[in-house]
Amino acid sequence: MRGPTRDTKLSKGQIDQISDNLLFLKNYIPSEFARKPRSLDEIDRWKATEFRQFVLYTGQFALKGILTDNVYDHFMCLCVAVNILVNGNLSVSHSGYAHSLLQYFVEKCSVIYGPEFLVYNVHILLHLKSDADKYGSLDNCAAWIFENDMQQLKRKVRSGNNPVAQIVKRVQETLEVKKIEKTSKHIRFKRPDNMFRTDSGKYCEVLKPTDNEEKSFLCRVYNTCGLSFSVPCNSDLIGQSQFQQFSYEMKTLSASALKTRCIQFPVHPNKVVFLPLQHEF
Repeated sequence: MRGPTRDTKLSKGQIDQISDNLLFLKNYIPSEFARKPRSLDEIDRWKATEFRQFVLYTGQFALKGILTDNVYDHFMCLCVAVNILVNGNLSVSHSGYAHSLLQYFVEKCSVIYGPEFLVYNVHILLHLKSDADKYGSLDNCAAWIFENDMQQLKRKVRSGNNPVAQIVKRVQETLEVKKIEKTSKHIRFKRPDNMFRTDSGKYCEVLKPTDNEEKSFLCRVYNTCGLSFSVPCNSDLIGQSQFQQFSYEMKTLSASALKTRCIQFPVHPNKVVFLPLQHEF
């Protein structure tokens, strides 16, 4: 978008196209996200969580067909690597692969964007694997909780004695309350908040409860699964799959079968893609 003129610099028309795509995807972002996608006109005011949302979920759809193939595939290396490292299971089984993708991403940055692109924030990508190996996943050592939270942190200090310990204790209490609220939250029945992956690996849309206690639900279960991308790997590695929009069957599923909340993005008049939510909220 900015900097020296290069083949990869986005034109005004391309920036507008990407912004339009992001604003279109806004309607499909579930309420777990505190922020919805904004246009690139506001990128100077994007929060860190918005950049994370772009890398993990929306970027691959907002950029597709606008960037050249080699630049898009380069971005997808970052997308897949971060998806792996924020997932507690994948960060254990595939951290080595994620690291190789990040190495490739960093090496190619100077070729694609120029040597001036290789700032500290790019270099530090090479250390993400060691953080994930040490803590289990990137979210276990992330500082999202502190974003825009300095005033709240100051209010948690009740005396001048041991302020750090006071803050840690208050934050832990807040996390416990949020954990209880999260587990007790009802399953919702309206888009975009009703998409799930089941314990058997199927993807579904929850339509309504089938009993008064909301222990089982009528669901639209999608079949005829396909890949949504194949570079740098098959999309199903990070749990992402593409479906014919009208290829489904109605089933009753128990609440315990609904394991992972998902995003459903339309990618064609007759096709949708399911993406599991990888990170913690």
